Amino acid sequence: MEAERFALQPAALPADTNIRRHYPIHHGSWIAHPDIHPEEDSFCRYFLDFELSVAATIELHVSADNRFVLTCDADYIGMGPDRSDLAHWSFHSYRLALAPGTHRLSADVYFLHKDFPLAQTGIRPGFVLYAEHALVDLNTGTAPWKVVRLQGVRTERAPVKGFFVVGPNYILDAAAYCNPPEAVDAVVLQAAGAQSGGGRILEGWRLYPSRMPEQVRRPVGGGRIRLVEDVAPEAKLPADDPVPDPTWQDFVDGKASVTVPAQSRVTVLWDLEQYHCAYPELTTIGGAGALVNIEWAESCYEHLADVDGTDARLKGNRNEIAGKYFLGNGDTFLLDGLHRTLHSFWWRAGRYIRIIVEAADEPITLKRLRLLETRMPLENESAFACDDDAVAGIIAICVRGIQMCAHETYMDCPYYEQLMYVGDTRLQMLTSYVMSAEDRLNQRGIELFDWSRRETGYVLERYPSRPFQLSCTFAMIWVLMLRDHAWWRNEPAFVKDRMKGMRCLLEEFKAHQGEHDLLPPLPGWSFVDWVPGLHAVNSPGPNASVHSVVNLLFLNALHAAIDLEEHFGEEHLAAYNRGWADRLSQAILATFWCAERGMFADDPERTRYSEHAQCLALLSGDYPEQADPCFEALITAEDLSRTTVYFSFYVLETFQRFGRGDLIMEKWDFWKEMERLGFKTPMEMPEPSRSDCHAWGSHPLFHMHASLAGIRPADPGFKRVVIQPSPGSLRTLHSCVPHPAGTVSLEMQKQGNGWHATVSLPEGVTGTFLWGDAVYPLKGRQGFMLSCIDE
Repeated sequence: MEAERFALQPAALPADTNIRRHYPIHHGSWIAHPDIHPEEDSFCRYFLDFELSVAATIELHVSADNRFVLTCDADYIGMGPDRSDLAHWSFHSYRLALAPGTHRLSADVYFLHKDFPLAQTGIRPGFVLYAEHALVDLNTGTAPWKVVRLQGVRTERAPVKGFFVVGPNYILDAAAYCNPPEAVDAVVLQAAGAQSGGGRILEGWRLYPSRMPEQVRRPVGGGRIRLVEDVAPEAKLPADDPVPDPTWQDFVDGKASVTVPAQSRVTVLWDLEQYHCAYPELTTIGGAGALVNIEWAESCYEHLADVDGTDARLKGNRNEIAGKYFLGNGDTFLLDGLHRTLHSFWWRAGRYIRIIVEAADEPITLKRLRLLETRMPLENESAFACDDDAVAGIIAICVRGIQMCAHETYMDCPYYEQLMYVGDTRLQMLTSYVMSAEDRLNQRGIELFDWSRRETGYVLERYPSRPFQLSCTFAMIWVLMLRDHAWWRNEPAFVKDRMKGMRCLLEEFKAHQGEHDLLPPLPGWSFVDWVPGLHAVNSPGPNASVHSVVNLLFLNALHAAIDLEEHFGEEHLAAYNRGWADRLSQAILATFWCAERGMFADDPERTRYSEHAQCLALLSGDYPEQADPCFEALITAEDLSRTTVYFSFYVLETFQRFGRGDLIMEKWDFWKEMERLGFKTPMEMPEPSRSDCHAWGSHPLFHMHASLAGIRPADPGFKRVVIQPSPGSLRTLHSCVPHPAGTVSLEMQKQGNGWHATVSLPEGVTGTFLWGDAVYPLKGRQGFMLSCIDE
């Protein structure tokens, strides 16, 4: 069998979905197990046996609620559906080439009602499949599909510190799971689509084609065994690293099996020495009554509870385990003594894996523990090199952070939440633009947020998600995200289709604008950054107040909307927004500018100041007379509330605007310290950090290419390139970034009192090279001799 995933284009009239049939799958029917209640967890296997007299290539369109794993003749085809909402419920399309003979289509379908992941929506258990070009009927609802309920699976909440909402731990009883009851006939729930002449909308799932690629699914491993002892799960790890155990090392390397004697327990700590997201798959022989627990953690903890006021989240150097505590999440397998291959029902994330084996009355042999990596197939196609050797370590952390937070959606973190937040995602997208030509996940994120708008018109803070969460500041950032995509990628039809939502969103802010043209305290959680000095913004409720950061962020969003309206020829709307922005700009200046200090205050009383306010004011471009003192205050004032990992992106963006590559590189000391502390991916916030993998901290990779090398789009669609390097103290610099038409590259080398620069643009692309007051037109490949300029 050969299988490939392909994508259908969305229908021209999506509002007609579930009114008229748009896609082949709409001719199928949803089916289910007849005895499963919609409000209970269920694990089912649907299957259909069929015969082909000749070889055939068929096209399958398939979906399920919540998840499916589709196989044909026990060979893996795909997994899904990609997470979305009920109004755009994803279906996948696969092309199968089959030989003559007997075949079995099978789909394991899992539904969680209790302890469901917050990013997972759903209604009730169900499965739908429709086949095109099939020589026999394969469709759910008409073909004789059978279904069996898989027994022996329980769930429980994971005892992990922090806001943990990725779903439960699983406990799998091999005897019950691998010996299911007799299969029964699947029953039809409802048609997958409708053909209504009166505009009636079919309730339930509104199927919509996913254009995403299949997630990576390949074995990964490596690392080393750090511990093999009988250590109680809640106990502190030994004070010294023990001598490595070669038997267990060979086991995790896939070279040999390992046997645990009867009536014994062993605890094994496997340091992957890299951050991974993977499905664990365990193969065992014997060991009736044995228990195997496989748990994952990002790091080990110095304390499990507050000790003398010491924060229990402290982890210290992530490479160190001695004398620490392991606290993780994962899966428990209860064995029946037979040769079994068992798996988790969702992927796990982290660096450390703890394996606890408790043998009963007979020995247990672990034949293999396989980790199947899962993530978006997003690879680093860019290249950056310079004479600062530490930059290579920063690149490794940033790239891995993006990859580990890129799945069916972008994610803030793979370990704790697996939720897509607007503020995080904008930085992930920008980093992806300079990293890879693959942008289907960027499109997916933009449209999912567009679909999140409810009765208010605001884009939600995170999506897909239940319950919903509102942050008006993150809603503003979605406008910046849309403008980014319009400039970095050449997809005007996609952007234009999203602008309807942008206009709705902006008008909602208009309804809240106060009598002095400023935005008052807004609904929801106006999150800005994890900074104590910004609690007046972060905390909704009666203590919230008018704040410069919120208004300045909205001013930047209005400028992004103006750029988009002008590009798409809607000058009247651009003029409308321009007038709005001008009034807001003047109100901000009158209310928050402190001439004595040369800074924008956070509050109207001018008692608090932040880096956030200065950056957003300078990035708006609205205050040329205040720009120089404001920038000077940004880099010298000692009483500013400082940005943390996330919002430091906007500090670096401000440094780029002022040509200060030297200041950008100074900020990277924080990322160099991450590498020293053993991080493989960026942390969420300054220590004590909850998450060790938060891709909003991958933005230095963006600034390497877009700020130090200065490669950016000059026009929508990246049709022209502007290159304005700001190399700081570097003496050599090489940058190569993907472009919709190919690749843009820059090489710079300091030579005596000047620089030699070579630029290469894709065929048909032009641009401009800016260096001090000099302007050089660009086309093809060319070199320059440049004089030194002071930063």
